[in-house]
Amino acid sequence: MINLSLPRIAQIVFFSSLVIGVPVAVAEDPPPPDDPRPPSRDEVIALVERALPSLISEDNSGLVKSLLAARLGKPVSENLNVVGSLRDARVFGPRSRPSFDEECSRGFTESGDPSPDPCYARLGEQAGKGAYREFSWSKHLGHGDVKFLRRDADGTVEPSDLKPVSLSDEAAYQTAMAFVVELMGVPPEELISPDELPDGASLPVRSLAIGSVNEKGEKSSVEAYKMVQLPRALKVDLVDPASGRALPRVPATGEAFVLMNDAGVWQAGVRRWRALSPEQVDPAQAKTRSELVNEIADAILTNESYSPIDFLGVKIGLMAGDPTPTQDGIVYPMLPAVEISAAVVPKDLSEEEQNRLGPNTAGFTQEFPLVALTEVSSAPETD
Repeated sequence: MINLSLPRIAQIVFFSSLVIGVPVAVAEDPPPPDDPRPPSRDEVIALVERALPSLISEDNSGLVKSLLAARLGKPVSENLNVVGSLRDARVFGPRSRPSFDEECSRGFTESGDPSPDPCYARLGEQAGKGAYREFSWSKHLGHGDVKFLRRDADGTVEPSDLKPVSLSDEAAYQTAMAFVVELMGVPPEELISPDELPDGASLPVRSLAIGSVNEKGEKSSVEAYKMVQLPRALKVDLVDPASGRALPRVPATGEAFVLMNDAGVWQAGVRRWRALSPEQVDPAQAKTRSELVNEIADAILTNESYSPIDFLGVKIGLMAGDPTPTQDGIVYPMLPAVEISAAVVPKDLSEEEQNRLGPNTAGFTQEFPLVALTEVSSAPETD
């Protein structure tokens, strides 16, 4: 999932920047600045209880059923036409003759498992100074990884010749959606269209600037690119019982990005857009709210670097379990889950604490399945 800076309010809010309609609860009750002690178990349990939305109850079988009924599009393995993508002018072109990696023909590891590695097609020399293009895809497309890279020859554009990108955010977003759907196999049903965004919500588009210094030492910068982020978001039939508001989409494992300017797309990536299967998960194995609260509290308390806690955020979504080989390739169990994001109270660590805890005390993000796992469904995958 994509990490954003969430507002620190102690109520259910709605994640409207990238994935709309997803319940996010944020609980905040930091200890006083002069009392940076780790919280007790009772304090952590109380904090988690406040953070979990009312959608999560003591009987979550209905919630799990609703999440498992999320509308999946055709997987990348069925959508992606590699030959067609390579011949498209936006990638290589109809008359191009790319070279292919020797490993492309080796679809399995030495142990006989489906290879998670990509296959590469290249046009030009990767290490040279000339123009270069690269397109890669998972040998087993159930893994859902596809990448594109384009580079001009060195010296083609001087920093002083860079022009500001004139694409609007709306045009950049539409261009990005078309690129990942038409050339990288992303199902359009799993992307948020601009008309689904609530009034006042901004598109997930950023302008990227390139800075330069001339011979006189004068600094300048130009907003030369647009970066579009495209999270995976599946349609569901959920209603928040606290507000009665419909929750139309939930996040699922998978994300994409596209980097472009007025001259076209320069880089794009689809990452972990897994082929998901709801059939391996039993709603009868849904955890209770109490079980989840205790599981989350244990995770916080067992890692000293997680506390004292500044705020706690919760997202409900769908994660991927361990992959399962099939006759047609590979699929991942679709696991309803909650994602916990915690930030800790900033403090200066002593030398002993730095040695013990390491340099990172920024908090953590962890996924907790809403169902008791079996050997089939397995655990949520990690990076």
